[in-house]
Amino acid sequence: MALGDARIAPGAPGPGRHVHTHEDEGIYVVTGIVTVEVGEERYEVGAESFFWLPREVPHVFANLGTEATGTDDELHLFSAPDLRGEWKPHRRNPVKCDVRSSRPAGRLFERDGALYRPAQICAPLYGSGIALHRVTQLDDDGYAESEERRIIGKPPLLGMHTINRAGDFSVTDAFARRRRF
Repeated sequence: MALGDARIAPGAPGPGRHVHTHEDEGIYVVTGIVTVEVGEERYEVGAESFFWLPREVPHVFANLGTEATGTDDELHLFSAPDLRGEWKPHRRNPVKCDVRSSRPAGRLFERDGALYRPAQICAPLYGSGIALHRVTQLDDDGYAESEERRIIGKPPLLGMHTINRAGDFSVTDAFARRRRF
C-alpha cells in the first residue's frame, strides 16, 4: 500500500493518469475537494475523507475546486482491521504538527526490532532532505517518534523527497537544478 501527501493548488492537476502495479494507494483529503477518476468512474472526495485506489486500476486526481488541498505540516494516522476495511482516523489526529518533519517520505520500515518513519524536511524549503524517525509509540493513546538521522543532499542536489527499500535495493528520489543550454 502507498500513502502519500500532496498539496494541490486550486484548479491544478495532480499526477497524470497512472497505474500502481505493486501496491494499492490511499488518498486522504485534509482540506478542499479532490476529483478522482478510477477506471471509468469519477468521484468528488471532500475534506476529512479517505479514498481507496486499488492496484492495477488506472487513476488520476486533480483539484477542480477553489481551495488548496493538502498540508506539509501535519501527520495524520489511520487504521483498519484489513486493507479493504473501514479506515478510521487516529483519535489524536493530527499526531504531529511540524513543517520540518511531518510529511511522509517513504514507507515505514523495521530495523533491529525498531520501527522507523522517513519524513520530508520541508523547511527552509519543501523537500530539503529526509529525516529518519524511530517510532517510540504507536497505539490508540498516542504517537511519538524521535529523530535518529538526517539525510541532506550535497551539491548539485537541492533536496530529497523519498527513500524506500525492498530487500537489498534502495531508491531515493532527489532533485537538482541543471542548465538547459
